Amino acid sequence: MTAAKPDRLDWLFFDLGETLFEEAGALRARAGRVRRFLAGMGIGVSERQVLEAIADAATGFSSMPIHDAVVALSGRTLSVQEVRAAAPYDHSQETVRAGAVEVLAALRQRYRLGVIANQTAGAAERLRQRGLAGFFEVCVASAEAGCAKPAPEIFHLALNQAGCAPAAAAMIGDRLDNDVRPARLLGMTAIRLQVGYAAGQQPRDELDEPDLTVANLFELLRYL
Repeated sequence: MTAAKPDRLDWLFFDLGETLFEEAGALRARAGRVRRFLAGMGIGVSERQVLEAIADAATGFSSMPIHDAVVALSGRTLSVQEVRAAAPYDHSQETVRAGAVEVLAALRQRYRLGVIANQTAGAAERLRQRGLAGFFEVCVASAEAGCAKPAPEIFHLALNQAGCAPAAAAMIGDRLDNDVRPARLLGMTAIRLQVGYAAGQQPRDELDEPDLTVANLFELLRYL
């Protein structure tokens, strides 16, 4: 825990991937697809090596860690479309992060909740299937919004839907580049959940410094 409590917050916005949805199983499955794809090119790597390459790319602030990991492992120029076709992401292998239901239920008693996330189509339905949709009044996901984090437009869309000023909102997510930095640039409170494949990211400057860093969702309740 690294910050004093803000004077006033009305809205809390959550990321989904690695924040409310744990992606470890889906990433392992995708790493297996990458391994087989590279094997077809005559390149032998293990799933562990793929996962390490993905984490390295995310730590280096890659906007497309899977693609950049495959390029690094193969030593070849590959399009984003080629990598996605060879190693599609399977949302069905995500799980709800431990504590999500309990923490969201507690926070909803004091705040209004929303989602700002880079997600393929159907994010709202995935929230519904996993029993989380009822906690959120606003859900802005990149596939439907036509813009993606860290672009300020996606944050403005969510804030406008909420009728909330940036100073009265917090962004909670796992990435310094996609969650913390754009939130701080807009004047939002920025809270980092330091988990998942981007956990190794280190601040590049003061705008990457979150107002608060937590190791799990339950720690949010001690602060908020």
